[in-house]
Amino acid sequence: MACLARPHRILHVARQVAFRSAKGRPFAERKATFSVSRHGSARTRNGLSLLEIVLAIGILLTALTVITRLFSTGNRASIDSQLGIEAMRRCELRMAELVSRRAGELTPGEFVFADDPAWSGSLNIADGPLDGLQVVTVEVRRRNAQGRTAAKCRLQRYASLSEGSAGSHPR
Repeated sequence: MACLARPHRILHVARQVAFRSAKGRPFAERKATFSVSRHGSARTRNGLSLLEIVLAIGILLTALTVITRLFSTGNRASIDSQLGIEAMRRCELRMAELVSRRAGELTPGEFVFADDPAWSGSLNIADGPLDGLQVVTVEVRRRNAQGRTAAKCRLQRYASLSEGSAGSHPR
């Protein structure tokens, strides 16, 4: 009795493939094998394996972590530069204010800015290299919530601070 059901078979087709140079001479020959199913199409997979999905998620998470750290670092650098500029501005303003006063009005020591208590500073007046010339040093700093210095600026100027003068001029 003959079996009516035909088993699924894969047909193998072998062909001679000759590779020819530009001048038409053959320089290599090899056999190429093609697997063709009975239905006329190559055997294919539908979908992704679990390993491929886990690997893709791992690569995606790694890329997102790197991008997040780049944004965080850029944001921190931006804030640091803004605080540095603000420290420099406050230091220059305090120096201009101090240099315009009389010598008797200047009191060396620590001070806090009235508009923002996170900003503080110090004033130091020392004798300069010449008679009548003094070194005025202003240092401004901002402390963060942990008490560490977040921004700092130090400015020194030579000034002739005499008791009778209406103001002093930096040199």
